Order: sequence, then C-alpha cells, then structure tokens
Amino acid sequence: MKQLGKPTKKELSTAKSLVSKVNTAIVVSSLQEKAKPLFAKLQKITKITSAAEFDLAGQQAKMLKQLAAEAKKSRDEVVKPIKEGMNKAIEKIDELFRPFLLKVNDIDLNIKLQMSNYLEDSKNKKSKLDELYENSNMRISTYAQKTAELSVTSSKQGAQIRKVWEAVLVDKNKVPRKYLVPDMKMVEADLKAGKKVAGFSWEQVDHIVI
Repeated sequence: MKQLGKPTKKELSTAKSLVSKVNTAIVVSSLQEKAKPLFAKLQKITKITSAAEFDLAGQQAKMLKQLAAEAKKSRDEVVKPIKEGMNKAIEKIDELFRPFLLKVNDIDLNIKLQMSNYLEDSKNKKSKLDELYENSNMRISTYAQKTAELSVTSSKQGAQIRKVWEAVLVDKNKVPRKYLVPDMKMVEADLKAGKKVAGFSWEQVDHIVI
C-alpha cells in the first residue's frame, strides 16, 4: 500500500482556496435567504401614501442595508488577503518598470512642449511673412520657398498633427453666467463660517438616511 506523504504547499493552497469558496458560497446563500422576504416587500413599493408606510419602508430598507453590510464584511474577509498579495506583487513589478516609464514620459512631455513652441513660432513667422508679402515687392517664388520652410508635415513614422475643435478661453471676463458653475464647497465653507454669499442661504434641508 502506497504511503501518503505530507501535502505540498500548492496542494494546501488549493485546499484552502476550495474551502474558502465553499464557505463564501454558504454565506452568500444564507444572506440571500434572509433578504428574500425583504426584497419581495420593498420591490412592491411604488408609492408611499402614509406616515406608517414611510416608517415601515424605512425599517425594512435598514434591515436590508444591515444584510448588505454583513455581506460586504464577509466579502472583504475573503478579498483582503488576496488583494494584499496581489498589491505587493504589483508594487514589485512597478518598481522595475517605473524608472523607464517616467523617463519616457518626461522626454515625451518636453518634446511635445518644444514642438508646440515651434508651431506657435512658425505661426507668428508665417503671419509676418504674409504681411510682408502683401506690403512689399517680394517675389512669389521667394514667398513660396519661405512658406515651405515653415510648413510642418505629419508622418506615420513621426509626429502627426491633427486639427481638433476645442473651446479656447480668450477672455474669462466675457463668459456668460450660464456657463459659470459655482464652487459649492467654497460656498458652503463660507456660509458655514458665517459669511454672506450673494444668491445663497444657509438652511437646514431634509436628507433621508437609512
């Protein structure tokens, strides 16, 4: 008869994983059974017509949220060690790749900046060239040659210039009010501190918390 040896680490890990899956499935099944009557009652509610119904709906919804909190806790107990192990592995991999990727990113940003500066400079030179051509006796051939020297072409092997429509702010003082969004955090902080903010008031409003 073949003698059984000690289980390997891999076998132990597989066994633990199976036990964890079974336990998790049992917990989820149990929570689903507990929640079933609450789901049935709350899903039927399409309108609350009395204070008693309001109170009952709140109680039942709170019970359901307690079950959800229990489910989240059970889920976190299973997921947390897995995530910790994965995060450590990812951190080690990132440490290896980070210096290279950062260097590439820094160079990319610098080159794009220099290219943008060149395009802007070329645009200004082209504008001056057009003006000079209009107001002088510059020959067409000279104008065409200088224009060609300023022109930038796109290529699949290098940088590509694409014309993209986008909103460019040219005068913030002329922006219509309907496009201005108030900073609510700043407004609330100032009102809370006792300051007055035109167009706002500091009031208590009803918020439903279950």
